Amino acid sequence: MIESTFAYRDGHLDVITVTGHAQAKAYGKDIVCAGASTAIIITVNALEQLGLDAKVVSSVEEGHFKLKVKTIDPVVDGLLRNLEHAFIDLYRQYPDFVRYRKEE
Repeated sequence: MIESTFAYRDGHLDVITVTGHAQAKAYGKDIVCAGASTAIIITVNALEQLGLDAKVVSSVEEGHFKLKVKTIDPVVDGLLRNLEHAFIDLYRQYPDFVRYRKEE
């Protein structure tokens, strides 16, 4: 099961945590895990390419992703909300394999 938590502070995304594996299919054939991983990687890469990676602290490891916002920025917030929407879509399409939680 993939567990995702999107925590807000003062109306902005503050901390994102994603843990686990979907285990929807065998390794290498699991489109749920692939979708979650791709959404995370695209977001982290976009932050780096736009020179915004210094505004967040993130760690990506096997089965675990955590991101903490250090400096509020509208582009960072937009990218992170886009990631949140990707996880909402994954949760709606694959509720047996993905959990989504929003904390305010």
